[in-house]
Amino acid sequence: MKLKLLLYWIVLLIITFYFSECANRVAPTGGEKDTLSPYIIASVPLPLAKNYQGTKLYLVFNEWIKEKELFTELLISPPVNYKHKIKKNILEITFTEKLKPNTTYSFNFRQGIGDLSEGNVAITDTVSKQLPRIAFSTGDKLDTLMLKGNVKDLFSGKIPKESIVNLYTNNDTLNIEKQSPTYFTLVDEKGDFLFTNIKDGKYRLFAWQEQNKNSTYQEGEPLGFVNEIIELPKDEKKIFDLLLAKEDHQKPELSKEYMLNSHYEFEFREGLKKVSIESTATLFPILDNKLVKIFTQQFSNDSIPIKMTVIDSVGNTLLLNSKIFCPAPKTKKRQEKQRFELKAELATGAGIEKDFELNISSDKPIVSFFPEKLKYYPDKDTAKIQNLLEKEGVDWQWNEYKTSIKIKKKLKFKEKIEMIADSVLMITVEKDTSNRLKKTFVLKNPLQFATISGNVDTKEPFFIIELVNDSEKIVATQRNNKKFNFEYLPAGTYRFRIIIDKNNNGIWDNSDWKNKVEAEKIIQLELKENKGKIKEKWDIEDVKLSF
Repeated sequence: MKLKLLLYWIVLLIITFYFSECANRVAPTGGEKDTLSPYIIASVPLPLAKNYQGTKLYLVFNEWIKEKELFTELLISPPVNYKHKIKKNILEITFTEKLKPNTTYSFNFRQGIGDLSEGNVAITDTVSKQLPRIAFSTGDKLDTLMLKGNVKDLFSGKIPKESIVNLYTNNDTLNIEKQSPTYFTLVDEKGDFLFTNIKDGKYRLFAWQEQNKNSTYQEGEPLGFVNEIIELPKDEKKIFDLLLAKEDHQKPELSKEYMLNSHYEFEFREGLKKVSIESTATLFPILDNKLVKIFTQQFSNDSIPIKMTVIDSVGNTLLLNSKIFCPAPKTKKRQEKQRFELKAELATGAGIEKDFELNISSDKPIVSFFPEKLKYYPDKDTAKIQNLLEKEGVDWQWNEYKTSIKIKKKLKFKEKIEMIADSVLMITVEKDTSNRLKKTFVLKNPLQFATISGNVDTKEPFFIIELVNDSEKIVATQRNNKKFNFEYLPAGTYRFRIIIDKNNNGIWDNSDWKNKVEAEKIIQLELKENKGKIKEKWDIEDVKLSF
């Protein structure tokens, strides 16, 4: 103990001498390029010191040094405010607030220090070659517990840049939007994180992708957390994986509203999933991403009260009491109308697959539809012309806004289907009538596509398998199926994304940290055959997905 104390005072005298010396030497020039990293030869306090009551931290290196964005690189846990300066080969850190009693402080300098000539990143010593790190205690006990894990983006599996990992002392009033963490650290290039010199106790673990740079969480920053309370030292050997995704608890926000041509519009700041309207008048609402368009056949110079409910993509709901204005035309000439468009598109893209799946859609609500006017014939054989539709609910159905008909049925043909729609197939709310429509739909050639099939090995009762291409687009999906088969796949690179659908609702459910609800887990699985790259005519079989 006396020897350690003697060494401490010797180091302090050396440091005092360096800082009081007046001569200013410059770094040598010329010669071969310096590739050696500076390393620590002394420090005050000494590494792992106890009962330190000083107001400064000194690190002495074997050569002259300079800082490399030290304020960004230096991680101090628990956090403490400081100022710093460098003179020759000595870094001096002055604490601008009093250190907490009986607390272990850990300083991780990462790549914040380099040599003066080439900027080679400093290390602790020439044996371990670790980046500079020092810990000491203000009490008679040094905390030595550790916690480690990994951080990734939930959907892509990639490592999110600027991610910060935070450890909070567990309490019932924890608010990560207002409170700073007890300990924090950053992830490395592999997404790994490591806490050192932690005190025993109960903690909660959070990570998010920093955007506001203020050490507290802000909604909109991708977030991940561990729902269970972490107990140290009991959980010290566990590895905690954190998957980040954005939470959204904000109600849809109305941007503006206006009368446009012959209908009324509400514009919101984000895309919506659903709208419903209550009114004494007969109204026809439709949803177009951020827009709610309301049509009517009952024009009036008086305002029309409505109660509107809009729901965004994650289920946030806004109830809006408002009034709309749909004035009657001032002249016999009818109001200018939005142009009527009728589209017929295959649900399977550029060609027919097994079933004939067609969507016929309008940009206005339809009030009259005559299914007998929609006919088809196979392979140029006009003698076999027949009705395409039979009965609503059997082979076709409307969407909830009466703007789209979804058709799915089996048809007998060899190469293609010719579809003909007579004029006045549909009449809109504004009494527009559709024109004659003729379209040709061709069968896809299986030889131009690939197939991936296999089996699932899991104990999870509910799951969704998504096949994702290298553009992060979901190409195909299957649900709760232990045997999967993806057909008609274009050449490209693919991987699997598995959603553990705990509540079996068929969609991924996000987290809610305030109510301690974790996001449904997403697992990234690679297609190992040919590193996921497939070509035309390929049939990849017996793929095994284990999760």
